[in-house]
Amino acid sequence: MSFGIRTNFIKTKISKKILLLVVGVLIVSTLVTVVLVLKNTSNIPSEQSVETSAEIVVDYAVFWDAEDYLNVYNKSVLTLNGNPLDHEALIFNGFSAFYLAVSQDEFEQKNRFLHESILSLRKALVVEPFRKNADVYYILGKAYYQLGYFFQTESLTHLKKTVDLGYHSYDVFEYLGLIEASFSRFESAAQYFKKSIQLNNRDLVNLALANTYDMSSNIDGALQVVADVIKVSKDKIALEKAYVKKADLLIKKKQYDDALEACNKAIEINSSSADAYFFLGEIFSSKGDTVKARAQWRQAFVLDSKHTGAISRLNS
Repeated sequence: MSFGIRTNFIKTKISKKILLLVVGVLIVSTLVTVVLVLKNTSNIPSEQSVETSAEIVVDYAVFWDAEDYLNVYNKSVLTLNGNPLDHEALIFNGFSAFYLAVSQDEFEQKNRFLHESILSLRKALVVEPFRKNADVYYILGKAYYQLGYFFQTESLTHLKKTVDLGYHSYDVFEYLGLIEASFSRFESAAQYFKKSIQLNNRDLVNLALANTYDMSSNIDGALQVVADVIKVSKDKIALEKAYVKKADLLIKKKQYDDALEACNKAIEINSSSADAYFFLGEIFSSKGDTVKARAQWRQAFVLDSKHTGAISRLNS
């Protein structure tokens, strides 16, 4: 083969390679363009999906304001099925699951909702860790409290975080008081109950404060709180409890006649007050009248077959 022929052959071979390369580039470019177009097209919401998205946003607000927690829960589950880390859906799921839990009568169903609430809210804290989530810590604290004594430390931690972030609600301080009392930290419990009362003066929290004073041997302080409840309360249940507590405290001070009067007041309000009859038994027992004492304890047991005080006395 001559040099000229060889040169033409090489040029022809190179031209074919260049042509094939160009064609290949064009094919790849076309495929990439098609993929991008398809991808962008898939991200353009259809009229149906736009309506559904708007409907979900509206429903969250409408259902939440109406305290329709089941529909809030269902919407959040639907959203999380598509996007498990959607921050708003995690929060709504956690909140609604908590309120559904506290409305349940069945233990297993209640616990399932509580655990779901806690899981979703903890995820929400991880998804947006730098956001001030006082409301999230608030519900987390209450959810842990509902799980019982062995979760009280977790509850305490999250409720304190709620306060640190500036959310000062009367029930936050009430929960903190109850937890501290369960740990026998009565001074701290009393301070929390007082803060709750300052924000919302409620009979039952006052009675919890009285119990706390009683447990810390501050009988006079407890009597003063009970007297305040009796003076201002119009709630029959609270009044019955207040008179029963007054009787209990007066027995400890050995003021039996005044204690007897308090028991009779409680029975006037509620003739089925097992606690009032139990303390009547305690009064008669302290006076040495065992027959009358056992009669009162038996009456307490008739009214409440699970009354531990009456059962203990009758079996002794």
